[in-house]
Amino acid sequence: MTKESLVDIVKGQAKVAGLMVDGEHISEAIDRAAVKVWYAYQWECRRVTTTLASGTDEYVDLPDDFRSLKSLVYRSGSTEGWQIDFEGEDRYDIDFPNPDVFTADAPRKMKIVQVDGVWRAYFTPQPDASYDLTLVYNRKYGDVTLLDDALEDLVIVAAWGFIHPAGTTQWMSARAAFKTALQEAIDNDTPAQVSVGAVKRPRRFDVGDAGEVKDDWYLVCDGSDY
Repeated sequence: MTKESLVDIVKGQAKVAGLMVDGEHISEAIDRAAVKVWYAYQWECRRVTTTLASGTDEYVDLPDDFRSLKSLVYRSGSTEGWQIDFEGEDRYDIDFPNPDVFTADAPRKMKIVQVDGVWRAYFTPQPDASYDLTLVYNRKYGDVTLLDDALEDLVIVAAWGFIHPAGTTQWMSARAAFKTALQEAIDNDTPAQVSVGAVKRPRRFDVGDAGEVKDDWYLVCDGSDY
């Protein structure tokens, strides 16, 4: 999918309909339509998986194209690992007001905030080493070429909502057509939507030789003491 091909298609549609539409107007409509389609749904083409090194600071900068989080998972060769729990900024600051208190473990909790235009993930405990984390996120809009080719028709339909003047019958018809086309595109994309997260086996208490339940029973991952 290219912007040029989309513009040509809409130009052809306008000609068939007998409409006089300026080419620059169509080009701008395509740009706006692509953004509208991109954020209309969590399309599979928005999903990115990458490895994020935590470092040993309280926070780490997220990728430049980060828009929203799906999951952040820690795994190593000796443990199953875990999904790092996300908390909203207010709740996180209430629960962990002093980051210097927890500094000697792998990260387990996080908040995500934007500082001076940069998205950052803040961790508790503050990492005692650099951990490789599997980050799955929705990326922000870049250009129309990032959209899956299957969404080409949806972009074209959306463009007509920016070509016709707002409030006109044609504009209302274009918006209604977009809603129908959007649902069809979502139905086609749904099979690709998979919840990504850490898979943990259900297990019972880790009971010691003396019958006591260890405080760290929930971290046991070698299958013992079920």
